[in-house]
Amino acid sequence: SQDSIPIQEVEIAFEVIGGPHLGTSGVQLTDENGEATFTYTGTAVGIDTIIASVDCPTLVSLPSNS
Repeated sequence: SQDSIPIQEVEIAFEVIGGPHLGTSGVQLTDENGEATFTYTGTAVGIDTIIASVDCPTLVSLPSNS
């Protein structure tokens, strides 16, 4: 969100950068609440580390709920 107003249709890139599913990735657009969800089916036991990124220079900060 920008100034507490959700921003819709922003492209968010997700990537697993560590763990058994290293390299798994996807892109989702934010919804009417400014939220994007990334889901995948794990095929191995372990903990993955996932990052989300956006390429939108007009936005100042994009906090995540982790």
